[in-house]
Parts: sequence; structure tokens; C-alpha cells
Amino acid sequence: MQLYLIRHGQSLVNVRSQLDQQPSMDAGLTEVGFKQARALAQWLPGEVPQIHALYTSTLLRARQTSQILAEIYGCEMRPDDRLREIGSSFLDHLPVTVESLPQNYEQYLRNYFTKSKLPYQPIAHDVERSESYMHFRVRIGAFVDDLTRLHLEEAVLVVCHEGVINAVFDHVFNIGPYRTCHIFNENTGITHLVYSPHPERESWGLRFQNRTEHLKGIIGE
Repeated sequence: MQLYLIRHGQSLVNVRSQLDQQPSMDAGLTEVGFKQARALAQWLPGEVPQIHALYTSTLLRARQTSQILAEIYGCEMRPDDRLREIGSSFLDHLPVTVESLPQNYEQYLRNYFTKSKLPYQPIAHDVERSESYMHFRVRIGAFVDDLTRLHLEEAVLVVCHEGVINAVFDHVFNIGPYRTCHIFNENTGITHLVYSPHPERESWGLRFQNRTEHLKGIIGE
């Protein structure tokens, strides 16, 4: 399987100057975010001319990014709640409704960046039965395992979030609960992983991480 993980375009949750206004965790793309997504859609088919599936997080910023890619590739999006950002699902992996998503965004960010120290504690304290990082790891791992079963010989695009990409790395590199390295990803940055089961060597391979050539000339934050 050729797996391409793509972070969504810029949204208000990625703009530092807007964080004091408590943006919605389901905020859509900014004008810059749409430019990033369109630049990605123009560039990516030259690198990945054919795909067999396009999966997307169900949060708005990811769906808007995916829609632009779907139009270029002439395919349908496959929304999957398991690809939502950490803290936007309950303990049982069901999605938190838009109205009930974390409201204290500054507190959410503090919890997000300390998850490596407290991986079993809830990420969103203002959401009842909020998932921990380890619950999040389980839903991401289940999604990845399904991909390896359904698309073993195929190329797959997955539009998601930085937290999701970090969890995929933890899953494929077999990282324990107390992580020591955060993997930074620019908006619309592309990561390429390859899965090929083999009895005598590693099944997963990393081709590249966070490619952003398509963003040349586009100003982001």
C-alpha cells in the first residue's frame, strides 16, 4: 500500500493571532487555507497520478481540503470519524457533536502538548467522557489496520490532522505511551508511508515526511 497522509489547509485553529478569540474546533479553511489546498491539488497528481481511495476526517477543515482533491482526481471522498483530531471523540470513539466540542481552546492546546506526559488523561476536560491520547491511538490504529487490509496493493490519500499523523507514526513505529518526539507538519504537508508485509524485515517504510513544494509563494502562519 502507498499511503499518503495530508494535513488539512490552514484554518482559524492554526492562526495564533485568532486563538484568544476561542475559534471553533470545527473551524473551516481560511483564505490562505483554500489557496494551500488548491496549490496541493494542482501539484499532487504530478507526483501521485492515480489513487484508489480518498479518506477524510469529518471535521470541516479536512472535508474542505478533501473536496478540492476529490474534484481534481474525479473521485468520491470517504469520510471517517476515526480521522478526527484528538479530543473531538468520546472514550468509545464516537464523535463529539459540533456544539459539544471543547470550548476552552487555550486549555485544549495545553492538554494537547502535554499528552506525552499524561497519555491516559482526558484531552478535553470540558467534554464529558473525553478520550485520552491512548484512546485516540486505538481509533487511529484501527483505521490504519483497516487500510492495510482493504488497500494492500493500492494508493490511498488520507486528509487529516497533525495529531492524527503523529498517532500514525506512533502506531507504525510501535512507540509506547510516553512519547518523546512531536512530529511537526505544515498545513497541506504530505507524508508518504509504504506498507508491504514481509516475513523477514519491517512491513512499514517511510518515503518522506512533510513535503511542501506546492506551497512556494503562499504565505501561512
